[in-house]
Amino acid sequence: MAKTNKNQSNGVSKMWREAELIQKFQLQRILEQPSPLLEEWLAVQMPVLTAGEQYVFDTNLLKAKKSLRSWSEEDLKVKFIGNILELGHLIDDDQVVGYFDKIISATVEGTYLTVKSDFMLAKGFLNVFETPYFHFQEYKPQLNPSGEPMAQLLEAF
Repeated sequence: MAKTNKNQSNGVSKMWREAELIQKFQLQRILEQPSPLLEEWLAVQMPVLTAGEQYVFDTNLLKAKKSLRSWSEEDLKVKFIGNILELGHLIDDDQVVGYFDKIISATVEGTYLTVKSDFMLAKGFLNVFETPYFHFQEYKPQLNPSGEPMAQLLEAF
């Protein structure tokens, strides 16, 4: 799916390029490795996996290391991401629902952005989400007809 931006003032659809998003929102690369925000995120205590869960994780990680570069987006979702998400024991309830392949959009500093979310946790009911809490966008390093992958990643963030 092509990632587009509809300018609300004139209705024109636009496929963003990485440089345009960087300039539009005055983004800056954080050169610290890792950034303070990522440090905070990584400081969360790792979950303790059962022996069976650890086997599933290790097996899927090895499979990904061997084949990841040849997988399509669907291969990645089915052969790796879905299996790893299962280890998180994510259960849809009245507060949080997991959604795949939903269009999310927002107006940021007067600019309408939209992207197809690969996975998100959101407040919602059945197949209708209301408030996204967490969004996952896998990164595809190759250029393709649906736009620049880094631009798609930036727009999703």
